Amino acid sequence: MRIEQKDGMFCVDASLLGTFFDLTPEEVLVLMKKRIITSLCERGIDDHDGEFRLSFFYGRRQLRLTLDATGTLLRHKLVDIGGRRRPPVKFKPGL
Repeated sequence: MRIEQKDGMFCVDASLLGTFFDLTPEEVLVLMKKRIITSLCERGIDDHDGEFRLSFFYGRRQLRLTLDATGTLLRHKLVDIGGRRRPPVKFKPGL
């Protein structure tokens, strides 16, 4: 599976997220707009140079997608994060 990369940002299909979170694509989009589903992108270093990890948070779950530089999905993991705090949501200017 490949995830689109555009202008230095990854674009993940809502149907993929919906599969993992048991939601419809429409529900995913609404929850992301309301910032109930949040995300984080990390760039790998050292042994993971050239890889990216996209994390999506919804309720008590975190979906981790590890990609190579072309957007090819290398691995994924769905984790129950329990009561741990999610990273704070940061906004890009203009969004």
